Amino acid sequence: MSEEVLRRCKKCLLRDIDKNEYFESLKQAIEAIPADEKTEPEEYERRLSACTECDRLSEGMCTVCGCFVEYRAAKSKEYCPDVHRKW
Repeated sequence: MSEEVLRRCKKCLLRDIDKNEYFESLKQAIEAIPADEKTEPEEYERRLSACTECDRLSEGMCTVCGCFVEYRAAKSKEYCPDVHRKW
């Protein structure tokens, strides 16, 4: 991912970024996770499935911690932040 994308996301509010542009930046961030830090595809899908069943998911964000669940789930050493972890 280019420095320009990272800088733009760090310095802008979500309301000031085009929705499609922001989600493209998120997709690029997930793709940029080094392979040795990335969750295996089957586990990634299992994690996202657990998130979609959770009532703390709101518009792709975890209301417990504020993360984008697709990014958090893509990192192998991350975990569900809920008191009763789902993954």
